[in-house]
Amino acid sequence: MTTPVITQLHYHHAVDLSQAHEDMVRMLDGHPSRAPFRLDEAGGRMTMVSAVPPNVRRLGARVADARTKPYAPRVKGGEELLFQVRVWPGKRHNGRFLRALSQEEEPSFIERTLGNAGAHGVDVTFTWEPALRAVHHGRPITLVSADLAGRLRVTDATRFRQALLEGTGRHRTFGFGLILIQRTD
Repeated sequence: MTTPVITQLHYHHAVDLSQAHEDMVRMLDGHPSRAPFRLDEAGGRMTMVSAVPPNVRRLGARVADARTKPYAPRVKGGEELLFQVRVWPGKRHNGRFLRALSQEEEPSFIERTLGNAGAHGVDVTFTWEPALRAVHHGRPITLVSADLAGRLRVTDATRFRQALLEGTGRHRTFGFGLILIQRTD
């Protein structure tokens, strides 16, 4: 069994979400389904987790620096961690985007998102971010975006480790769902 890896890329120039998605597919030989990533468009940085090391050389001279290391997070039930995750806070109906969440729906969305990842929010902020634009199957799309950040408590260590490796929620291959964590001590 291959050990998952976390990769941090620094581009020479800012990249958009569509380019980052294409780069991820190219680096993983067209199999991005389990590779959540996070893009800092302005800073030209991308962080991603994948089951296999990405082939960064496929991106050529566009990448200024790339660092890949094994990623086997150790977490325990009951442990508290600082975290950040970009999410897609939208409502769907019959498989289609209906609308962005209302302010009243944010607390239940936070609880559901973290609960599905094996955690419980202790102190969480919900911050709307500018909508992200991408191209999907040749069509332009706009994705609503928000960041969840703060402190969480791990309620199910196995499920939380899986969420760290695979991401959580929808649109993981478009830069949503990668949970970044930091120890509190």
